[in-house]
Amino acid sequence: MNILFICGALEPGKDGVGDYTRRLAGAIQSLGHRSSIIALYDPYIAEDIVVDQPAENKAITVLRISANTGDIDRYRRAREWADAFEPLWISLQFVPYSFSPQGLPFNLARQLITLVVKGRQLHIMFHEIWVGTENSMDWKRWLTATFQRKIIRRMISTMRPAVVHTQLPLAQNNLEAMAGHILPLPLFSNIDVFNQPSSPNNNELRIGFFSQAAASAPILSFMEILCCNARAAGNSVELWLIGGNPARMREAGETINKKGLFNKISYTGFLNPEGISAALQHCSLGITQVPRHALGKSGSVAAFIHHGIPVAAPIVQAGKNSSDIGFFSKNLRAAIVLSPGIHALTVAKNAAMKARQEIDLQVIANMFIDSIGQQSLR
Repeated sequence: MNILFICGALEPGKDGVGDYTRRLAGAIQSLGHRSSIIALYDPYIAEDIVVDQPAENKAITVLRISANTGDIDRYRRAREWADAFEPLWISLQFVPYSFSPQGLPFNLARQLITLVVKGRQLHIMFHEIWVGTENSMDWKRWLTATFQRKIIRRMISTMRPAVVHTQLPLAQNNLEAMAGHILPLPLFSNIDVFNQPSSPNNNELRIGFFSQAAASAPILSFMEILCCNARAAGNSVELWLIGGNPARMREAGETINKKGLFNKISYTGFLNPEGISAALQHCSLGITQVPRHALGKSGSVAAFIHHGIPVAAPIVQAGKNSSDIGFFSKNLRAAIVLSPGIHALTVAKNAAMKARQEIDLQVIANMFIDSIGQQSLR
């Protein structure tokens, strides 16, 4: 089966959806299928290029169309590429801002429908839908959300996708009025599990931020209670800030350090994937600033759980229920720590060990192929 993916950009390490698409395309090649990718609006290159990009021990031939290219040439090149590759399926990896700096890709559906010809079928993966407007008084944000909803509704009605996936229950609920049956497809971890180091000392609680750290009031409050409980149980406590922007990670660490919560705060700086994997496995608990309802689209949360590490999620967005956890899977929801107690950490650790395979790349690649394969048989 030939599958052509379409995303916004494909600069390695610079675009999360591009990295996701590349790895998924490589994984489905391992299952015996052919894949190719078009980066339709790539801001990281000055001119259009064709290149082989490595993914999962495979080489993916990709067309990267510069954001500077005019729309007539942009979609002409995309059509020529699709005709040469002859896909059975076209998979649109959708984020509004991937195809328009303003997040308003008005012409996307009208142009892409010209690719869905000759018996080809369309799949859409909604990584993001429209911006949230809960408790927002910003009229520009409200207007953007209104237009984004209209764009998505038109895309679905015009292009008639055969299969639609998303990562978040909230997005599924919002889309079902437009597209009917929306299937879940979890986000896989972008960090593979490498050789497992020795387990953390049982008398040491090591909390890790990965990629982004924050010292907001809910996070500080959560860590203060957890550290107090850990010390009462005879544990020392450490904070690890893993990867991320060095200046921002250090700024957050210094703010946290003023509270005097931790015996030690460490910064890893830049690490290669093997180093990140080792650092994650040395943690007892991850912590995230991502709101609970959106956890399913967080790569850092997926990375922790894929390594069997539970994640604390203290942030509840205004207007959302505190029990609204952004995963479809019961095991993944159970791997999230909601209260700063030592017992809650133990329960979530057991759940994370059960859930880790659910967000393995090859497992999700099989889910993707099964979903479109069943539709192909109809």
